[in-house]
Amino acid sequence: MENHGHGDLDGLAKLINEEHRRLEASPRDRELMLRVGGLLSEAKMRCPDEAWQAWLEANFEGSEKRARELIGLHRADRLLREVLDFLSDDSHLTPEGLASRDRLLGDLEAIEQEHRLSD
Repeated sequence: MENHGHGDLDGLAKLINEEHRRLEASPRDRELMLRVGGLLSEAKMRCPDEAWQAWLEANFEGSEKRARELIGLHRADRLLREVLDFLSDDSHLTPEGLASRDRLLGDLEAIEQEHRLSD
């Protein structure tokens, strides 16, 4: 869990909403999406499970759906980074694994390039 120097949830809520407003002004900013998702994830971790919904409704300027999307994006990005870090360590892979990894990374690169062209 990242610590942004906001010991209380009120301070974290203020930061989340500031960053969310910036995101609304630049809705395609991937880094801002990940940042807001990370901050929301941090708030969710600090809230008892039974209090999360109420906290979100009372403190987040966006919708619950948007919060779920941003948290999901943050989690998916973190997981992808962990997988790529693992795959980049050759000590984990056999020669067949190395070849498979190279094909996979090539496919991922092609998918990313296609996505950029369609934007």
